[in-house]
Amino acid sequence: MKRFIDDPNTLVPQMIDGYLRAFGRSFEKVPRYNGIVTRKRERRVSVVTGAGSGGEPWCIGMAGDGLADGVAVGNIFASPPATAIAAVVRAVYNQEGVLMIAGNHSGDVMNFELSKELLELEGGVRCETLFVTDNLASSPVRAERSGLAGLLTVIMIAAAAAREGLALDRVRSITARANDNLSTLSATLALGANPVTGLSMGEIASDEVHYGMGVTGEPGIAVEKYMGEKETTTKIIDYLSNIVYNRKQVANNGNL
Repeated sequence: MKRFIDDPNTLVPQMIDGYLRAFGRSFEKVPRYNGIVTRKRERRVSVVTGAGSGGEPWCIGMAGDGLADGVAVGNIFASPPATAIAAVVRAVYNQEGVLMIAGNHSGDVMNFELSKELLELEGGVRCETLFVTDNLASSPVRAERSGLAGLLTVIMIAAAAAREGLALDRVRSITARANDNLSTLSATLALGANPVTGLSMGEIASDEVHYGMGVTGEPGIAVEKYMGEKETTTKIIDYLSNIVYNRKQVANNGNL
């Protein structure tokens, strides 16, 4: 795989440096950690998110007006460490508290929850976590689903609630309700490759489309011949409608 990389070990810091050179009027780096925060400060609940690099604009592009106030940036396809998440929270913290939002992936859940524990041990830091569970194909149980494209919608709703001056528990409850009513499904034509190692997550045939695949190549629910964007969009809508309807029927029967 050809790639423009000076040093794989400094890829993420260089990416952040380049981002700040382009948008330095709006953002600043968190000292000693891979994370950025907005320069604009308001007396309200702050929103913090984070994830691994390699899927830009997620996650570094999720900070800004109407979005998160800070982002902890992990290595390629890896959750940011708890210390980095905590540093981002401290950088945006005010007495109104912080809502931390991440995808419902094992590494993100572990590190965001650990950062919350670290901050609470310090005392005086009010923060809550919320893990997005919109990937309809990943599990029949809402709480066990992973996060997908719905992360952006959830972050925007959290930011809007925070701008209204609502208390932390209210911001979280509104955001959680949005997450509980959000379902997405992916259609994948090609898999990503790690720019450090050059290794691909796997292979998808040139004439195939995979429905329901996760963000790091987790298996989906169907593999079909690729017939163009209109056919693919129709298939996604059909899958979403049928899965949601069938699961509602199961729930109404008391089995879910």
